[in-house]
Amino acid sequence: MSTFIKITPDQQEWDMLSEEHMLTDNLKMLNFKGYLALTESLRMTKTKFGTNSSMSNGKIETNFGTHHHTFFDAGNTYVFVGLVAGGEVGFGTSSEFSLDVTDYDMDPKNFRKSSIVLFSKVFYVIVEMLKQTKTKEVRFSGDNANLERMYDKVVKNKYFLDELDKIGYKYRGKLGDDHYFQKK
Repeated sequence: MSTFIKITPDQQEWDMLSEEHMLTDNLKMLNFKGYLALTESLRMTKTKFGTNSSMSNGKIETNFGTHHHTFFDAGNTYVFVGLVAGGEVGFGTSSEFSLDVTDYDMDPKNFRKSSIVLFSKVFYVIVEMLKQTKTKEVRFSGDNANLERMYDKVVKNKYFLDELDKIGYKYRGKLGDDHYFQKK
């Protein structure tokens, strides 16, 4: 016969767990594989992107001189990646093919693919967009607590920081809710 003891953390332990981002909003433990991927093994995945019907011409569309966007096919999930003049980046997904940015859902709860796989491809496309648009600063924040915790881990990922450093961006820290990178 086994005996289980329920342990309730005191506030200090709770704060420590929260700071380490090992718990999700529903008090579930973060998947260890996901945790390792975010902290150690996140890598860019070379991805075809574009504004043509096959999403593969490597082009970025610019609207109003300040809003840049492109698309890629992540295998039955279509992804929009956007960059605005102030350096804010974002992405959304759709289960149906579209070259209309308004057809893409920005809610991370509705991402139709593994977030690590998806983010690895989005990361590649963002780096390519930064090269083409010569944006001086980049900033991003999570739309919810889980995404924000993911980004807090991503900005500590050595590979992520090294790749941005290679194209001339340095992480400057968090300003308000935004993680901020600036051209060196």
